[in-house]
Parts: sequence; C-alpha cells; structure tokens
Amino acid sequence: MDSSVDGGSDTGVDGAPLADAAVDPAVDSSTDAGPMDAGVACPRAAPTGDGAHAVVVSHPFDAAGTQDTRFELLELSASGELSATGTSFRMGRAFSGEIIFTPDGELGFVAQEDGSVGVFRLDAAGVTVLDTGFSGDFYAERVVMDPGGDRLWIVDAEFPNIGGGLYIASIGCDGSLGVPERVLTAKLPYDVAFLGDGRALVSAREVAGAAAGDDASLFDLSAGATRLSSVDAFGDENAIVSDVVVTDDGAFGLLADNCGFCGTNRVGVVSIEGDTLSVQPKLSPIEDPVALVPSPFDDLLLVVSGFGNAVLVYDRADPPASPFALRGELTYVGAAPQLPGAAQRVDRGSLRGLVLLAENLGVRRLRFMGASVVDDLGLMALGTGTESVVGAMGVTP
Repeated sequence: MDSSVDGGSDTGVDGAPLADAAVDPAVDSSTDAGPMDAGVACPRAAPTGDGAHAVVVSHPFDAAGTQDTRFELLELSASGELSATGTSFRMGRAFSGEIIFTPDGELGFVAQEDGSVGVFRLDAAGVTVLDTGFSGDFYAERVVMDPGGDRLWIVDAEFPNIGGGLYIASIGCDGSLGVPERVLTAKLPYDVAFLGDGRALVSAREVAGAAAGDDASLFDLSAGATRLSSVDAFGDENAIVSDVVVTDDGAFGLLADNCGFCGTNRVGVVSIEGDTLSVQPKLSPIEDPVALVPSPFDDLLLVVSGFGNAVLVYDRADPPASPFALRGELTYVGAAPQLPGAAQRVDRGSLRGLVLLAENLGVRRLRFMGASVVDDLGLMALGTGTESVVGAMGVTP
C-alpha cells in the first residue's frame, strides 16, 4: 500500500513531519447547502476475491498521555497478515467505536468525540482528509453505512427534543456529505444493523407506533423509515446499548447492554421471522459487552468483554431453550486481550471469517473456521507507550 498522503499526514513519503491534516479545499463542511456533488449516485461496488485491505485505527493519546487526534493506516495482506505502512493523518479525536467505509473501500467515516464526523479517502496516492469534522443539527454517537454505499446513517443517541434519532446524509462522488435529514425521531437510539434487503434492526425507545417500553424495532429503511415490528428486548429501562448485530442468515438480532451503573450486563436476543420480532432469552451475566461478532457460517457468536478483558464464545443452539449457548472463553495466543473494544469481520475471498479486534496497544486477529471452530491468531502490537493506544478501528471491505 502506498504510504504517501495528501493534505496532512504526520509522515510523508520521505518520513519528514508534516502539519496537521488540512481539509481538502474542494469540500465544504457546512450543512447549509449540499456541497459539490453530494447526492449524485456513484458506483460503489464491493471488491470480490482475494486482495489486500486497509485498516485504520485512531490513537486518542499522545506520548505524554494527553488527548490526540492521530489516525494510523495499516495494511491487511491477502494472506491475512497485518503490517504498518508508516502513514498517519489527523481529523477529530475518536476515543472508541468503529470506522466504516463505503462498499468499495474508498471513503471512510468515523463518529468523533465532539459529535462530528471525520471523512477521508483512501486511494493509490494514500490518504486524503476530506473533512476533519462534518457537523450539523446532530451529535453523532456512531455512523452506519447504508448497504447501497450512497448514504451515511448518523445515529444521534439523545432524547427526541434535543435531536435524538437517525439522520441520513447523501454521499457525493467526491466524498462530500449532503445536508443530513432526520428520518426517525426516537429516544436514545444507539445502533443500527442492516439485514441486506433495506430492513434494519434499530435499538431505540419511544419510536412512533411502538408500545411503551419497546427498545428494539425492525424498520424498512430503504426509503425513509417504516416501522415493521417492535419488542421490549431487555424487559426494563436500564440498557445502554453498545452494539447491535444481525446474524448472517437474518434469523436473530443481538443487542449488547454495557450500562456501567445498572448492575448485571447482558445481551438481548430477538428472533426475526419475516417482518416480526420476538423476544428470546437474554445472554447473562456478561461483564461490559462492547462488541458482538456473529460467524459468517451461522455457527458461533463472539462477545467481546471490555472490562472483563475477554472474548466469550457462544454456540448457536436450538430454541426453545436459547438460540445461543455459552461455550466459554476463547483460547488465546499469548496474553488475554487488554481492554478490547471495536471488532470488525472481513467477508471477502479466502479471508472470509477473519476478525480484527482493537485492544489497548494493538490489533488482534481472530478467525472463524467453520464447523464451530474459532481461533486466535495473535496480537499485532503497535507500540508500548500511550501514543500507541488504539481507539476507533475499521477495515475496508
């Protein structure tokens, strides 16, 4: 991967220090008018077969332990090996969460600590920062890529009267974002997981048409936001949802609750039958579940325990007892994970089933092998000081 960087890398091709990332002058972060060609449809087809992937991590601290805004570009080879590229760049600060990409892997987006969205481009020339902090009438808790690749969903996890809901922004051919529109007003929407057909599982309360207490809803988001079904997945008002996923076969949705002051943490489970949700037994107790990763073979589920410094393995089981049964903690290569966080799965070519897990000072590789097997492939350490602490992470399709 070419390590040259346009517009604000910490190191250029000759290794000389460069200034903080500057916004590409072709892109205006204002939301008063649609910038450039935002809203124009562009082909964003995902690559197929084997090939290298880009991995981007944020480093939210510098060597002195103070807040930092640096991002680092890594490369994941076609054989599944991670390596440093020597390239870094700056946007806003991203302490945790996922960095997401358009299906073609060209454009990257991340929800930042101040509620803005950082936007960058990856191409043969390296990294170009398009917007250090796209902002508007929202506070971005997280961002989710629309399956079509031409729209960005912005999740504002607030109360309805102060902006809570789902916003949609068109993605221009040049990477610029259009004026965000709130298409769903809700209380504390935390995450969205698409099923691949325009439907999505949404974690939110006080959704129009849902019963009081319902906290998980199935929506058709292909055009606007049409509610199809809603349930109370947790049975109380305590959940603070850290991650929502849907199994590859579309049969189950899972919602991780890592509320830090509510007692026992758990994972809510719902079955999806057509357009109807039904509540299944919760997975509990689980300390601080911060990320959920279902197997592409529909045989396993990984639950990442942040403060528990662990990855738990669940087998897909036959209802009615529970759709998932705890097998135990993953067997690690070397030490157990340290403060693990974001986890993303690779779904292309021979790397299908590879999982990247961000942890304190590096990125760990896990691998679903099929036949109910999952292996730890070990940690790639990025350093030893606070400047190497990993925050947000993402891998291109």
